[in-house]
Amino acid sequence: MIIKEFRIPMPMTLDEYRRGQVYSVAETAKRETGGGDGIEIITNEPFEEVALPSGVILGAGQYTLKKYHINKYDSFSTASTTCKCA
Repeated sequence: MIIKEFRIPMPMTLDEYRRGQVYSVAETAKRETGGGDGIEIITNEPFEEVALPSGVILGAGQYTLKKYHINKYDSFSTASTTCKCA
C-alpha cells in the first residue's frame, strides 16, 4: 500500500486560522440567536499544564466559561416541571 501526503500551503499561520475560526463561530452564533437567547462567553483564556486535585495532569488548552440563555424553552420547562398530578 502506498500512502501519499499532500500539503496545501495556506496564506496564514495556524494561530491566525484558529483565531479566525473562533471569530466565525462566535459571529454565526450571534446571528442565529435572538430575543435574549444565546451563549454569553464570560471567560475565554488559554491555560498551561495544570494538576487537578485528583492528581490528573491536564496539558495546555483553552478554558472557556459560558452562560447559556435559553428563554425560548421557558414555557416548556415550566409546564413540564409544574405538573398538577392527582
